[in-house]
Amino acid sequence: QKYSEDSITIQANLGLIYSSMYDFKRSKSCLSKALELTMNLVETDSMKYSGLLSLIYHQLGILSYKLNEFETAEKAFQNSILIRRDLFRQNPQRYLPLLGNSLNAMAVSLHSKKEYFEAERYYQEALKIRKKLFNKYPMIYAENLAATLNSIGLLYSDLGRWEESRSYFESSLSICEEFGTIAPIYFKK
Repeated sequence: QKYSEDSITIQANLGLIYSSMYDFKRSKSCLSKALELTMNLVETDSMKYSGLLSLIYHQLGILSYKLNEFETAEKAFQNSILIRRDLFRQNPQRYLPLLGNSLNAMAVSLHSKKEYFEAERYYQEALKIRKKLFNKYPMIYAENLAATLNSIGLLYSDLGRWEESRSYFESSLSICEEFGTIAPIYFKK
């Protein structure tokens, strides 16, 4: 059976819906099938299908994180990051926000495992991207920036770096108050 990019995307979207419904078994099945099919397409035309592959890896990372499968999540996020870095070099405007999302997701996973210094590295890289996007399009990227600032505040609180933590929380709060966004602490479980 031949699968199109659209049908694979729909398969991945079903995976997200099942995850939102807490049907993680079906979610994993859909996302795994989407990954398998996308890998086959990437073999035929890697340039055309790499974006889809990075998206599916990212979604699998989020699912694995929700299941507390942190090692699996980090491998999926790492794959997504590697692909998105490459895609960013080809099309910065399209892939910069997606790269920021994968970096932030990796940081959250590492933070959950108390791998603070590695998490900080990923948070700071995501923060740099999100500040750049916010400065250009504040209404679109305010929530992402506020979320990353909030997460870094939590990280520094965990490390006992109180003044830095306070500063990041205040920056996040300022954005939330100005733009009416709510900065999530972590992915919803």
